[in-house]
Amino acid sequence: MTNAALLGTFGDVGGGPLMFRNKIINGDMRIDQRNLGAAVGANLYPVDRFSNQVTYGTLSFQQRSITSTDSNYESGSAPDGFKNSVKISVTTSNSSPATTDRNTFQTNVEGLNHSDLNWGTASAKPITISFWCKASVAGVYSLAIQNYANDLSYCSTFTISSANTWEYKTIVVPGPTSGSWPTTSTSAITVRFGLGMGSLRVATSNNTWLSGDYRQATGALQFTGQANGSTLYLTGVQFEAGSVATPFEQRPVGMELSLCQRYYEQIGEPGGADLVLGGVATAGSQTAYYCFSYKVTKRTSVSPVKNGTWTVANSTQPIIGNWTATGFRAYATSLAAGLFYTHNDVTQCNFSVSAEL
Repeated sequence: MTNAALLGTFGDVGGGPLMFRNKIINGDMRIDQRNLGAAVGANLYPVDRFSNQVTYGTLSFQQRSITSTDSNYESGSAPDGFKNSVKISVTTSNSSPATTDRNTFQTNVEGLNHSDLNWGTASAKPITISFWCKASVAGVYSLAIQNYANDLSYCSTFTISSANTWEYKTIVVPGPTSGSWPTTSTSAITVRFGLGMGSLRVATSNNTWLSGDYRQATGALQFTGQANGSTLYLTGVQFEAGSVATPFEQRPVGMELSLCQRYYEQIGEPGGADLVLGGVATAGSQTAYYCFSYKVTKRTSVSPVKNGTWTVANSTQPIIGNWTATGFRAYATSLAAGLFYTHNDVTQCNFSVSAEL
């Protein structure tokens, strides 16, 4: 058999490539650099690459283990091969949203990662979204796809048939032949799970591309309006070209972490381990410099954020500058000239950098 024939036989799955079929990063919810499994509230990232919007009621989001060997184990038969999920809980029920209210759990696809779909052209390809879900309340739920401008929307429903049971869902979406879908390093596609929506954000019809900002399908239940303690779990989220759902792409954990770090990197664990390697205070400026290189080049150049307490001699705050997509420099001033300052001079300080879409 020729190499071309071999490629045709083994080079694609369901009309897409064999590797990197999934355009969603961290779809199995196993990377959580920010929180290390702690619960978070509104408008944050519960796990890497997945954020939430909450404008009414109160919801809690948390990475949870779905293996019985973990202290965070959640009962119920787990989907084969998955170790983590995100648990979404109703903390304060509210069934009366304002017309523009919106509660979602979502992720973005960068423009550079979807150009093969030809969206916005006459040759736009269909895609398939697949995922595992479990909810304490059975019923009709919603998934929506929007462009970066939120002016073109596709809303669909999926039904959770049995409470507290893991179920596998697939949704096929036709490729949009209109709309703006950037193919640069900006946000291009947003995938949203609807958790409750005001009337102006509910689709006028389902399973069709609509002009406008619609984030939940008609007929879906308002999750935020369910009783306090109601839960929804999600994992194994996959977005792939073609109209066939293939098995979830299990990438090596080191590779998945690197993909996440293009958008966010935690330099030191949250809470703050000593990180500074060392710097010398020059005689003239009495300034000690500390240089940091990122593990992964970021999507764009952004300023890092200091977390924790920086205590270097007489300097109480670091000055961060000269940042690029590959690293940054921090320095402390008003120091004793000629001395070498090590990580022991910095207590409970770490940095984070976010280049999220």
